[in-house]
Amino acid sequence: NGEKLLETTGGSPCIYDDVTLDATLQAGQNRLLVKIGNIDPGWGFLVRITDANGVAFDDLSYASPKVA
Repeated sequence: NGEKLLETTGGSPCIYDDVTLDATLQAGQNRLLVKIGNIDPGWGFLVRITDANGVAFDDLSYASPKVA
């Protein structure tokens, strides 16, 4: 939603909950932008969106934008 939440440099293994962030979602649509510099083969990222107790939301949905 236009706010930078995290910026890192260097590589690290792709492990769930290795890095956690607090963020407030707006009602309705929210936008998440992830930029990855492909510095090594096999890159990737994981996203888990939960409440403060780690419980998944039962009404959360997502869509990937079409890439031109």
